[in-house]
Amino acid sequence: MNNRKSIHLLILGALCVTLINTRMFVQPTLVAFFFFSIITCVTAITVGAGLLLKKHTSFSYPVHLALLHAMGVYIALHGLITHSWNIISNYWLAAILYYTCVHIIYEKRNTGQEANSILIKGIVWIGFAEGLIVLMQAIRIIPSWSSALIATGTWSNPNVTAIYLAISLHFFFYAISLASKKRALVVMTVVVMIALLLLRCRTAFLVALSAIGMHYWPALQHWRSSVKSVLTKVAVSLLVLAAFVFMIAVFVNMKDGSASGRMLIYKNSLAMVLNQPWKGSGFGLFEKAYNLYVVEHGFRSGGYINIAYNDFIEIWAEGGLVALILWSAFLITYSLWAFRRKYSLFPVMALVIIQSVNFAFQAAPVFALLLMSMACPLPVNARHKQVSKTSVPGETQFLFPKNIVILGMLLALMIGISQIKVTKALHQLNEITASKGTTYISKLKQLETTLNDQTCFHEKFGDAWLAKGNPQKANEEYRKALETSARPPVLVKYGYSFQVQNNYDSSLYYYRIAQKIEPFKFITRLIILRMYEQKRDTLNIKAEAEDILNMPVKIESDRVDHIKQYAQNILSKIK
Repeated sequence: MNNRKSIHLLILGALCVTLINTRMFVQPTLVAFFFFSIITCVTAITVGAGLLLKKHTSFSYPVHLALLHAMGVYIALHGLITHSWNIISNYWLAAILYYTCVHIIYEKRNTGQEANSILIKGIVWIGFAEGLIVLMQAIRIIPSWSSALIATGTWSNPNVTAIYLAISLHFFFYAISLASKKRALVVMTVVVMIALLLLRCRTAFLVALSAIGMHYWPALQHWRSSVKSVLTKVAVSLLVLAAFVFMIAVFVNMKDGSASGRMLIYKNSLAMVLNQPWKGSGFGLFEKAYNLYVVEHGFRSGGYINIAYNDFIEIWAEGGLVALILWSAFLITYSLWAFRRKYSLFPVMALVIIQSVNFAFQAAPVFALLLMSMACPLPVNARHKQVSKTSVPGETQFLFPKNIVILGMLLALMIGISQIKVTKALHQLNEITASKGTTYISKLKQLETTLNDQTCFHEKFGDAWLAKGNPQKANEEYRKALETSARPPVLVKYGYSFQVQNNYDSSLYYYRIAQKIEPFKFITRLIILRMYEQKRDTLNIKAEAEDILNMPVKIESDRVDHIKQYAQNILSKIK
């Protein structure tokens, strides 16, 4: 394929941009999803053009790739049928295109080794750079995303950075095994491991242990066969097992509070999906479905939740049982394919671990790196000759009609254009919100067509109408925002737009939903108290003030003290 290195650099570029977070958007992480989708679409169009220039458009089409494409078709149909197509649907399709592009490039007879080499070097250098950034944040050379955390890396969520670094260790170990001069690579690996320890993510530690175990397992097997003493074998085995159990115990106890919270999320999420196993709320809409379901059925809530911390449950909740079956089948058939060809199973094992106890899909760098690792797999043994596609029985080369390739290119073009438009509009929204001015409303109206399915846009538009003294228009915008979200701040604003119009019943209804989603938030209870004050409902003023004083305090703060003092003053006046 012409310009092979350019395509490999595009693939690495798509991975690299997933590590970028910026405040140029309403949400810092959005840039990673948008830029990944855009560069992936450019890559797909470039790969497709290269295929069209060839006489025959052929590449291997294993079962797992067919299932992944079936997943993409299902996501598109589900979004169209349920009217829930959004930027997450585009991101899903872009991720599938990304895997397909890497698979096509890697499967070519004369380019597989070259692609493998370029991608490995790229991943190693990107991982090392990320590790250095974490270390520089830890010693205060550069600022962290959060003043409360010693380091976060380039992502605002340190767990995402940590898991990405843990996965990259797989490539560091492989590169060390092949290198004639190992010192520099060993130093780079040590930097990444120190960064991992600083970020303190349990899931990342488990993935890192898996990478170490799978890489050195062949060496351990060789050692066991060469050592004659049974006592030595038993002693070393027990020592390794004890060290592993000790580390797991430390990791589990590191953040024991979050573990109980996640078990509650799993319990509530499973109840929700079992209630309607086939339908699905729509991809990207787990947050709304979960929080409203918990309120509606009176389940115990640990607070506002926007992800399931288990991708399998989340895929089931968003796409129904069909989506879960397709995704699980993809992972199983890929594992069989990789095992048959003597490729490392680490990428798929890491993906299953992460998706079972945390989140991979919404962590763009993690998901992109795992997809690349699976589409361009490494052999079990670093010096093992890779199995060629023709040496595996049953591996078929499919001759694809060129119109199928053209269809894929058109899909990439549509997704790319859509993501570029939304990216530009969200950046403009951020600038308009920051500057405001006399033309604030008119500027927002210009973005309505592009951002009509964006919660943040309708929330900002509602804020603008409310500030201008038009609660009716604000009410309409907040209602649109709640079509795709159940964020408590939006619920409170929606309730307030009713309160301004003296519609206290509707106002209280939405305040109470926000309160039930976040039962430990004092600010919502204060807003309800002030609504009763506006209504001059003495009985409920007293009851609400007493509830505020009796509420348990999870995190001490001046704000909480002021709210409690305000409630105390109200009670003193009533008495």
